[in-house]
Amino acid sequence: MSRNLNQTFSSFFSNNTFIPKSFISYFVFFISLKLIVVAIMAILLPLYFDRSIFKMMDFYNYILKDEFLGPNLLYRYFLITFEIQHISDYFPIFLAIVLNTIIDIAWIRVLFKLFQTKIGLWVFLILFALHPYLSIYFMQFSTILFMKIGIFLFYCRINYFSNYSIKYEILFSILILILCLFRNQLVFVAVPFYLIHSYKLKKIYPLFSSLMIASIVYFSSGNYLDLVSNSIAKYSWNIEYIQRLSNYENIFILFLILLISKIFILFGSREKVFVEGIEPFFGTIVGEFQIICFVLLALFHLFGFAWFLKSFNSQKKLYSLSLVIPLFISVFSIAHMRYLIPYIPLCICGFILLSEKFLIIIKQ
Repeated sequence: MSRNLNQTFSSFFSNNTFIPKSFISYFVFFISLKLIVVAIMAILLPLYFDRSIFKMMDFYNYILKDEFLGPNLLYRYFLITFEIQHISDYFPIFLAIVLNTIIDIAWIRVLFKLFQTKIGLWVFLILFALHPYLSIYFMQFSTILFMKIGIFLFYCRINYFSNYSIKYEILFSILILILCLFRNQLVFVAVPFYLIHSYKLKKIYPLFSSLMIASIVYFSSGNYLDLVSNSIAKYSWNIEYIQRLSNYENIFILFLILLISKIFILFGSREKVFVEGIEPFFGTIVGEFQIICFVLLALFHLFGFAWFLKSFNSQKKLYSLSLVIPLFISVFSIAHMRYLIPYIPLCICGFILLSEKFLIIIKQ
């Protein structure tokens, strides 16, 4: 088994198309550009958007709660253990920068093999570094960070490490469970993945992983589902809100408009759109410019993500459904671009792959 695992790692880190002569140059370019963009966002957000780059609406809910159980349990106990009182403290900023840098570089190292040209790789690096939402959350030690790690691990698991012994399955399951307890949303990837894995292998032991993770996360999360339900109920985007905006009466048309709207909000809009509705953005140049950016970002992410999913190996497509389920749930619950953050590298990569395909067709 050790030999097979070594061969898997060797295959994972090899490249059949081209290998950069010095990968460090890509890293230096990316992180330098990223830090410049983060610094610019830290300056612009208070000036034009009336918010700090360290704004995290539910941060103090974690450190002020007295309950033993609750949502994202390990995240809360991590904050308490290390006496993190503010998300803008030096220690959480340091952790966020280090972990985000590691996971971003890991994505680059994995995805660069997919590009057909070096130009495609450089465009990916530039767009990845310039992405405004990734820059906003680059210094935030939030639970989304653990969702990013989880999505990356599952992507690698699906594409590079398909055959584990039971010993490694157990270790991977424990790692995923820990991440799920930092970010409960990851359970909606883990459980479907293990169900699909059990079906594909025709074996029962992945079902135990699925049951273990689902049970522990459910019983440790306290009133998590009630909090989500209350959040959905108090925000603007529902049938009544769409009816008030559009004056339509047909329930099917209203539902269709609501569904499309929430997909666009998830793939392109900031949290304020979901919380306060679209009206506050009309009437000012900055607000209307934001709406244009939201639509363009949503189209960019949607086309990119759809094409990336299409590019999955046919034997892996069923597994890829497990990656999509949290987004599907978001569309029917709380939908804004913060929930897309773990998938943005895939969206950017997919859009560039689509562009490369389009250019090849034009040249022919």
